[in-house]
Amino acid sequence: MQNETSAVWALVLVFLLTASPARAESSAGLMNQGIQSSLKGDDEKAVAIFKEILSAEPANFYAYNNLGMVYAKIGKADLALESYKAALKINPKFSMTLNNISQIYKQRGEYGEAETHLKKAIQEFPSMEIAHANLGEIYLIQKRYDEAIEALGKALELKPDQPQFRLMLTKAYEGKGLDAAARKEFELYDQLKKKP
Repeated sequence: MQNETSAVWALVLVFLLTASPARAESSAGLMNQGIQSSLKGDDEKAVAIFKEILSAEPANFYAYNNLGMVYAKIGKADLALESYKAALKINPKFSMTLNNISQIYKQRGEYGEAETHLKKAIQEFPSMEIAHANLGEIYLIQKRYDEAIEALGKALELKPDQPQFRLMLTKAYEGKGLDAAARKEFELYDQLKKKP
């Protein structure tokens, strides 16, 4: 889980540094401090830093997204949702936030909302493998196996070395009754899990 969290934060930094150079220049240092604080487990400090950025830059959707990520991490789903909605109000096409808000809806069992946000994220950023995988998981939960197989296949096309995607695809194949395909995927999953 720590590796997944680190990967998401790395993606946030990539978005921050590539999508808005002017904004990145003015707040990248603080943003990085907030991210590092959260990665080290000092989420209270991370919240304070992101709020500091927002007091100086109220239209900084990156800071709202990151604040939402910290709130989600510490189990404050309502505050996370509020932060994500604020980010989307500023930039309704920000795929990272669209992906992140879908996870709150998934936790609440609001699969239609989760699916809608993930489809928007994919529309804005078609190569965002985590959004494809999350969409596959939403379908898997609902036993929509054909759609799960398609979405997870796309995620694996984009990132074939992700064991978690392979495990979900295994479950989708099992649900569909495709035992040979499920075994093959599980073997690939097992091989990837053994890699350092």
